[in-house]
Amino acid sequence: MKKNYLLNFSLLAIVFAALLSFSSCTSEDKNSEKQGENEGNNKVVEENVNEDEKENNNVPKTRTIVDGLGREVEIPTKVERIIAHGDAPRILTYLELADKIVGIPKCCKYEELSTPIKAYSYVNKDLWKDLPNVGNNSYGAREWYPEEMLTCDADVIICTYNKELSDEIQEKTGIPVIAYPNTKLFSETYNESLIMLGEACGKKERAEFLVKYIKDTLADLNNRTKDYPDDKKPSALAAAATYKGKHSVDWVYANYPVFNALSVNDSAKGIAEKTTGFQVDKETVLAWNPDIMFLDASNIKLVKEDYEQNPDYFKQLNAIINGETYQWPNSTWHYSNVEIPLVTGYFVGNVLYPEEFKDIVFEDKANEIFKTFLGVDNYITILNEAGCGYKKITIE
Repeated sequence: MKKNYLLNFSLLAIVFAALLSFSSCTSEDKNSEKQGENEGNNKVVEENVNEDEKENNNVPKTRTIVDGLGREVEIPTKVERIIAHGDAPRILTYLELADKIVGIPKCCKYEELSTPIKAYSYVNKDLWKDLPNVGNNSYGAREWYPEEMLTCDADVIICTYNKELSDEIQEKTGIPVIAYPNTKLFSETYNESLIMLGEACGKKERAEFLVKYIKDTLADLNNRTKDYPDDKKPSALAAAATYKGKHSVDWVYANYPVFNALSVNDSAKGIAEKTTGFQVDKETVLAWNPDIMFLDASNIKLVKEDYEQNPDYFKQLNAIINGETYQWPNSTWHYSNVEIPLVTGYFVGNVLYPEEFKDIVFEDKANEIFKTFLGVDNYITILNEAGCGYKKITIE
């Protein structure tokens, strides 16, 4: 009996030892397996990191572009900080790059005596108020301040200066200068500048959208009016032109692109080949005696002062006699706007061709255009509240 007990005890001990051995082997196998997995994962992570580093090392830090003047310019692959000179603050606002601007001329800022007609400046007044003053472009000046520019830590300078000045600024600051021509309103050269700047600054799709929007809007204006009988068109004059200062009715817009888009019977047609503000004798305006006059809002006060000094002259003008005098926001305020002239097209269209524009709710169309270019809602109300909106006026 004692022998059987010992035998059974020995058998149990052997079985227990075997189980312990099996469990230990299984645990070691699992630990070894897990360690292998971890090593594999670490290897994958390490390979991914190495691939990322390799990819980053392969991305060039700079690239060469051809700017709007045909200059080859080496710029950073990614442009983040921009000094904007000339008309550049406006076009960069259209391209949704206002927050990339780190230095602008003082005259581009929105100050106490500014007006919302300088729309690009108005919508960025808080964003730009503390930026360094890098120059002066007022009334055709082309001053630039290299010391201030160097404090901006800019990737590029974008400007509307000529080749010689652009080269000089680049040489003296060591900052790449992207230049483009300051061309007439709605020109193909302007569209090309939008595309060039969009590609240079990472906004290619935005630039392409804007070019299409401008072309589609102009086509809409033209298609509504191109077949309108000439003998039924009232004559119209764009006067009190803002051109290097404020003027009365003896300054007119010659070859005005908005009138051209609408096939307007322009009283000033043919007085100049290029688009410009142009001074004529007041007797010439009287000889034209347009049915309808459109005057720049910024100059209405001056026109009224002129009227007080010479009421007999103004009382001979049909537009004054018949109450067909209108105010619009100037197309130009420190270079030419784009959004305001497009809105003006629909305002003039409603006045001159009411049937052709009867499907257009002017305020809605205006706000659509302003939102597209400026990124803000209800800008038409801002203009109206400032007294420089679109409306019929009297100057007595």
